[in-house]
Amino acid sequence: MRQSKPLLTPQNFGNALHYEIANAINSRNDPDFVAEISFDDNGKEADYGDLGSISLDVLENTKHNTVCVYDHKTGSRGLSASRALWIATIVKKRYPHVQQIIIVQVRPRT
Repeated sequence: MRQSKPLLTPQNFGNALHYEIANAINSRNDPDFVAEISFDDNGKEADYGDLGSISLDVLENTKHNTVCVYDHKTGSRGLSASRALWIATIVKKRYPHVQQIIIVQVRPRT
């Protein structure tokens, strides 16, 4: 994607990458594999940007007692431990049956 859009600012590149990934995943219409989804403090689905909500780049409920969260990073900052813990807390509230929550930081290759 970087080669096809070389003039994008870093922020616009990150936004475009998230948009492309979300379209590819959500076009599958699989409720257990979704992109750009938000949850409130109780683990209920929320609107993007709602106060106290957390937005996840990609969420995969494997139905094998594992939920995976993929967090795309295009800038220099990474996924902090406190953010990972907050993600895990909300995912556990949303899927109380899960035994494993795997959070993966994903970086595109340059």
